[in-house]
Amino acid sequence: RKMAEEEEEEEEGEGTEGDAACESFTHTGYIVDNACWFAPDHIAADGAKMDVNPEDHTKMCLLMPPCIASGYNLLEMQADGKYAPKYYLDDESNAMAVQFFEESTNEKDYKVVVEGSNCGGSVTITTMALASDAPPEETPPDVEAPPDDETSSAFRIVTSTVGSSVVAFAFALIL
Repeated sequence: RKMAEEEEEEEEGEGTEGDAACESFTHTGYIVDNACWFAPDHIAADGAKMDVNPEDHTKMCLLMPPCIASGYNLLEMQADGKYAPKYYLDDESNAMAVQFFEESTNEKDYKVVVEGSNCGGSVTITTMALASDAPPEETPPDVEAPPDDETSSAFRIVTSTVGSSVVAFAFALIL
């Protein structure tokens, strides 16, 4: 009976690895190698300033032997506008990242959407795609597009997607 319960938990994505509970997640962010991230001032071998402009980090650099050997992490923008590691990939996911870079036609700008599981340390990635290749989020049906003629309205509503939420801003036109 206990074995059946453990199998059921693993199918739901809430199994355990060691003593840490695993949680499924989706993350959009830049993927960079640890060797370049931990270089002085986060300046990569290709000159990219990783904490400010990770989009400048090149495929050539990501696939250098020391960079591959160091593993990869996923960055997240912080409140101060700089990037910092959010997740460190496990060995299997690092191998997936190498294959992803090798097959990609991008020379830089590795902003990715990943799905995986976090078991309290490094993460296991199950899917990875360039964020530019991800399907666009749909506009909620209750949000109307602004009129074509900007002068036909006293104010304009602008929507922006933040995570999985849609945020609306109203701007008054000042004449």
